[in-house]
Parts: sequence; C-alpha cells; structure tokens
Amino acid sequence: MAAAYAPKGIVLVLESWLRRARPGEHSFLPPSKAPDREEVVILQAEGPDSNATAILAIQRDWNGKFTGFESPDIPEFDQMAGRFTCIFPPKPLSEEQREMARTTLQLIGVKPHYFNPQWN
Repeated sequence: MAAAYAPKGIVLVLESWLRRARPGEHSFLPPSKAPDREEVVILQAEGPDSNATAILAIQRDWNGKFTGFESPDIPEFDQMAGRFTCIFPPKPLSEEQREMARTTLQLIGVKPHYFNPQWN
C-alpha cells in the first residue's frame, strides 16, 4: 500500500524470535515455542534494484528492560525469503493503481498525513 505514494524504497522493522539450528538436530519446534529462543529485530530494506537485511539481537537486563542491540553471531546469508519479502513493486505503479491504493488506505483508516511524499 505504501506504493500509493511512489516510494523510492521500503523498510520493514519486524520484531521476531530466532532459534538457532544445532548440528545434527532436526527440530520442527517453532521459535515462538522454543525455550532457547532469542528475541531479535529484523530490518528488511527493499528498493527497485536492491535489497538488504539486518538482524539485531535485543538485549535486556535481568529485569527484562531493553538495554540495546547487538549483532547476533549468525552465518552470513545472501537472500531472505518469506511473506515479508519482495513487497516492493517490481515496476512503478500507474497513476490509476496508485489512486486505488490511496483509496484502499483511506477505507481501512490510514490517514494520508501519515505518508509524506517529501520523505521519498
């Protein structure tokens, strides 16, 4: 829907859980149910010609209060797949498509002032 305002790029900020695979282990336990899960933030940036992903581990003190981020010790990867990827339109939308997207945003209660075309 952000394509309604012809962005040059989109950044998603996702709070998630991560569970590390262990050698020889074949567990299908989702991270949300795993006692050894780690809390992370995923930054997924997409543009017309490129994309980038960063994963940051959330650090908390003994009382559960947020204290900062750190880079988790995870292997490098060259692509990200899933429902929150490839959301940037592969080609620019027509003015008719952009108007339909703007109307849809208004119908679901998203006010136009939340999107500032000057930020592009």
